[in-house]
Amino acid sequence: ELSGHPGARAVQLTAHGEPVRVLSRRPAQLPAGSRWLGPRYEGRAARVEAVELTGGSAIRITYGPLVVWNYTTVVPPAVLQLRGTPAKIFQIPGGIVHASFAGGVGVVADASFADGNSAVLGLQGDKIDTIRAVQLLRRAQ
Repeated sequence: ELSGHPGARAVQLTAHGEPVRVLSRRPAQLPAGSRWLGPRYEGRAARVEAVELTGGSAIRITYGPLVVWNYTTVVPPAVLQLRGTPAKIFQIPGGIVHASFAGGVGVVADASFADGNSAVLGLQGDKIDTIRAVQLLRRAQ
């Protein structure tokens, strides 16, 4: 039997052994094929940013306290910080979701698809809002 490691945090390293970190963020157009919640979600306009990371890049779409990330192999630090042991695992069309609840800090619903990953971070509100949002993700045209 494996024992838990309370307080342990995952650290993602680049191919050169350096911790993954954000290098830059800039406003961007939403790339076709990105998963998002539409131009507005629950009355909040989408704000799109291209994020450069050590070892890769990601797209960050903010809807107020709800954030959608699109990434491939390098997990954005904000997603990794909220990841824990999945409390809920379920299917959505074309993918699998692992939801983790970071006790009062936030919720992450991390969806894996054949062509990449999307994560919905709920930085406020309850976990149901985040779970519902990941189920509503759709591809940008």
